[in-house]
Amino acid sequence: MSDLNSVTPGPAPEPGNQDGDTSPNPVKIITWNLLTGGITGADESRRLRQIELLAQWAPTLLWITEATGWHRGAGRRFAELSGATGMGHLEPVTSRVGDGVNHSVLYYDTTRVQVDDRSGLLADGVFHHGCQRAWLTIDGVPLTFFGTHLSYAGGEARLAETRHLADYGADFGDWPTRRVLVGDMNSADHSDKEPPSWDAIPANLIHRYCKVDEDGNILGYDRDARDLLLRAGWRDPQAEVAELRAPTTGYWYENENVPMRIDQGFVAGDRIKVVDYRTLTGVELDTLADHRPTLLTVQLLPPPADTTVALAA
Repeated sequence: MSDLNSVTPGPAPEPGNQDGDTSPNPVKIITWNLLTGGITGADESRRLRQIELLAQWAPTLLWITEATGWHRGAGRRFAELSGATGMGHLEPVTSRVGDGVNHSVLYYDTTRVQVDDRSGLLADGVFHHGCQRAWLTIDGVPLTFFGTHLSYAGGEARLAETRHLADYGADFGDWPTRRVLVGDMNSADHSDKEPPSWDAIPANLIHRYCKVDEDGNILGYDRDARDLLLRAGWRDPQAEVAELRAPTTGYWYENENVPMRIDQGFVAGDRIKVVDYRTLTGVELDTLADHRPTLLTVQLLPPPADTTVALAA
């Protein structure tokens, strides 16, 4: 497997497991926060290049956050991404807080993926930016997909949101038992080291990422929402691959230069195998958005063979 830091824009590398074998029918899932929809004022050159790269990478599932303003022009920007990639998409998930212009959306490979009509929002009205829950069938195998963009307001808000996702850390209701969750989680993951000095994080943003006691002392990163998911049975894909992925943020803003992996994935269920988990990096990618894309590749395993031996009549 190549060094994560050497991954550059272009076709995403073919995933392989830790033995170097290519997984049959891998499910490649990309999540990417596009930063204001890839639009800066009237300039849409970032968005157009983002679309070109996504078409080259050809994911099976694509969870876009910050598709800001894409509803304008009768939603033509949603359609342009579909046209370039050949992917279908679900109804956009619009942030319930704000001015109604910030959207997230799930795209899917129509040649492999079928969408059940039970798909929709999870806990509508609870999540700051919303949460897509989709019942998918990929190559004939069912999968429960969650895509979200957790609150930036602080750890308490994220913990309240993830309580609704924790239910699915184990089999829940009649939803498919293979489960995946991706998105902008707005918090450090367990691979992120604390900075040498908390002064590296602006004082007005400490509440977003850190725990602070009553006296104003910083106690460390606030990972309570992640901890809840992991205790509930969700698994961190990083624990199932050999190489540590690169940070997804910390390079765009002069006053926010602490590297963190706030774009994350999780899996649950014993019939889903992590094949690859990485951050797509490169000089050009760092000019396109304030988040780098995250690639999670899984294999959906069939049910175990029935080993029951029939008794002789």
